Amino acid sequence: MTYSLDFRKQVLKSIDEGMTFAEAAEFYNLSPTTIQNWKRRVHSKTTRQTNPYKIPDDMLLNDVKEYPDDYQYERARRLNCSKKAFIMP
Repeated sequence: MTYSLDFRKQVLKSIDEGMTFAEAAEFYNLSPTTIQNWKRRVHSKTTRQTNPYKIPDDMLLNDVKEYPDDYQYERARRLNCSKKAFIMP
């Protein structure tokens, strides 16, 4: 879950004003590790370091229409993704 920048700044302001990490974590109902991470970087990440795990639905539907009898590994190779991208929860 991403918290708003204003909320993050408020939590860090409380730390700067003398509240300990444990006190702030309990008061704001957060993990102390989360607050420590915000201390290092207050802004949330805008990019991801890994490729997305799912492929677009329309792309998959078109592929199924064109190749209805293909195996999962064949479809994964053609759509340049892992076989796990097709496993439904």
